[in-house]
Amino acid sequence: MNRTRLLRSIIFPLVLLILAGGVYFYLKNRQGTKEEPVADNRIVLSRHEKDAVLRMELESAAGRVVLVKKDGEWQVEEPYPVALNQARVDDIAYSFSRLFAERVVEEDPEDLSLYGLEKPRATARAVLADQSELLFYLGDKTSVGDSYYLQAAGSPTVYTVWRTHGTNFQAALDDLRERRLPRLQPEGVQYFHRKWPGVPEIEIRKTPELAEDEEETEFQLGLWRMDAPYARPQWVEGNEFAKIIEGLSMLWIDEFVDDRPADLSRYGLANPRGELLVQGEGNTLHLLFGAENKDGMVYFKTLDADNVYAMKKSRLPVMELKPFDLVEKFVLLAFIDRVKQVRIEAGGKEYTLTIERVEKPQAKKRKGEEEESAAVYRVNGRETEEEAFKKLYQEIIGLRFDAENDRKQVVGEPEVRVSFVFDTSDRQVISYGFFPYDKDFYVVTRDGAADFLIARNRVEKMLAAVQAQAGVD
Repeated sequence: MNRTRLLRSIIFPLVLLILAGGVYFYLKNRQGTKEEPVADNRIVLSRHEKDAVLRMELESAAGRVVLVKKDGEWQVEEPYPVALNQARVDDIAYSFSRLFAERVVEEDPEDLSLYGLEKPRATARAVLADQSELLFYLGDKTSVGDSYYLQAAGSPTVYTVWRTHGTNFQAALDDLRERRLPRLQPEGVQYFHRKWPGVPEIEIRKTPELAEDEEETEFQLGLWRMDAPYARPQWVEGNEFAKIIEGLSMLWIDEFVDDRPADLSRYGLANPRGELLVQGEGNTLHLLFGAENKDGMVYFKTLDADNVYAMKKSRLPVMELKPFDLVEKFVLLAFIDRVKQVRIEAGGKEYTLTIERVEKPQAKKRKGEEEESAAVYRVNGRETEEEAFKKLYQEIIGLRFDAENDRKQVVGEPEVRVSFVFDTSDRQVISYGFFPYDKDFYVVTRDGAADFLIARNRVEKMLAAVQAQAGVD
């Protein structure tokens, strides 16, 4: 390589390195300087804090609406109670407080009718905290359809504004009303009451806590207990009930019918045919239902006001719910740790399952451990392996209802009786019996109640398992 080439190969990279360093130094120092703010070239028609808007008046073909802010919430000046959608009203306040025009159409128009401003579609007025006023006149929608023509009071100039502002300034009262009904979380529900023609009344309560001296003998199946319509309380299937409560979000005001009804009987609400009451933690839903109109809408009202609303009947599956769909179907889930004996009487014979509990010797007890106990399991007096005994026990407590009993009355003695004797201080006994219903079902009775049916084959399967374990052919 000649000398000239060698110098070039050394000097050229060096020059690049110096240039790169200079660029880096320039950029680094430039980042430390404060840039000039970009000028806001928007056409300002109003620029205020949204919270400064205290009163709004909207007037259009739909009527006049006066909105006033009190204690941080918007209220409407009407002689009857009206619940407002606060977020929707706040959006209108935003239109007043931050209103920018998209463009100037004409500064000194000769014919306002070209823009629908000779007789404005709507007049929108706002009063601010400093008692100053904002006044706008809304015209037609532009040919493109994404904006409206608008004038500000005191100026002839015609502007265009985004369609959201046009929609807000034309809002009628019904556009601003709250259509949602109170919402509840399933786990917070304390009480549920449903009344509807053609189906039994349902009443459900949160399961009460056990008293300090109360000894639990059967599983509490869920958080709730159904006190009506059955003769004795039934456990509620928690997952199904939670779905019902979550489904209440379907309840919605589809139509505002009459805010000052002269006669509630016109809507079937003088003597409501249906009622729904759900009480939760901090929230209550209480609706009274009246007649159904020809369009499939059901009239309803709340308990504390006479405003008449309507909702689609398709929103009301909860009102036609059958109570059996919510019932836990187990006949009796008895705690095996509390059971001393199970007696089964059938066909003139009696079978017994017994559990004899004995404490383990003190010598085997380790420091800090609670006293342990062992158990001896017997079927008809014959000692049985724990696993086989518990499998049989599962057969007995696994019996489930299959349907409601539509006859209710039972006479005589049951064909099969099952009794649980508990190892409690009072030797509590819980029994239930199976009475003939037809060739396929038994009526299940407990504490004098006969609300449900069970398939015969379920009972026969249980008896066969008991007899097999007892060594009976």
